Amino acid sequence: MTKPEIVKRVSVLTGIAQVDVRAVISAYDQTLVEALLTDKRLMTQLGVFSIKERKAGSFRNPKTGGMVDKPAGVRVKFKVNSAMKDELNSGLKRTD
Repeated sequence: MTKPEIVKRVSVLTGIAQVDVRAVISAYDQTLVEALLTDKRLMTQLGVFSIKERKAGSFRNPKTGGMVDKPAGVRVKFKVNSAMKDELNSGLKRTD
């Protein structure tokens, strides 16, 4: 589902104008980023977002065989909470 689809769906479910829903979702996204930058860990109703720092390193390019330097960076991790995981698993239809 894309962001415009989410905006449309939330607008239909809540009766709030799409422009206002888009503003709220953008503010939520910005708040998540700011919280991760300050706290490095954020717990939501969906699960836990966290930042993992990645070390710089050199790697071999399999196509050329040459070495490539990769700078240090961060990676965002997400761990879904057990209630959501259980709900998603119970909703899956198995086609065995």
